[in-house]
Amino acid sequence: HWILKCMGEFKELCLLGISALAARRFAEHFKIQLVGDVPSGLPELAWPIRDANDLHLVKEMLPGAVMVALVTFLSSFAGAKKFAMKAGYQVIATNELLALGIANLGGAMYGAVPTQIGLSRMGIAYSAGVKSQLGANMYVAVVVAAVLQLFSSYLYFVPRCALNVIILTGAAHLTEFRHVLWLWSLRAT
Repeated sequence: HWILKCMGEFKELCLLGISALAARRFAEHFKIQLVGDVPSGLPELAWPIRDANDLHLVKEMLPGAVMVALVTFLSSFAGAKKFAMKAGYQVIATNELLALGIANLGGAMYGAVPTQIGLSRMGIAYSAGVKSQLGANMYVAVVVAAVLQLFSSYLYFVPRCALNVIILTGAAHLTEFRHVLWLWSLRAT
């Protein structure tokens, strides 16, 4: 039936809707944690360093920020390399570093957290059949911006556990149990 096919294609969205309806009725009784208030709209564009105190804070945080940048790059590159090996293409480390740097510079103007490749998000995109950065990132950004602009009040009753389930199901194929068993078999050698 076409309704079941549509529900199968948009199962995550159906889960959010059904769980939000159920949580609206039973959240208080069963003590279900909800997403709660989500501010509508997008943040304002602003230069992150405004005065001498901000500059002093930058100097204090610089060593830690360098470490965060290094770890972010390494984890992002490892994730990109994993999916590149699966799909049969090459990832160039310099391009990856430049892209993350530019994304984080732009994100700093909006007060964003450091950007990196999320393995669970990549897993969801890969399992959905996304083949390009345009599909994996740009369309997602447009959809998230539209949801924040138009539907933020409807997200109040979405249970946090439903969001966790969506992330886990999207990242489930990232665990390679056969590979772990093979590595375990090598321990005796």
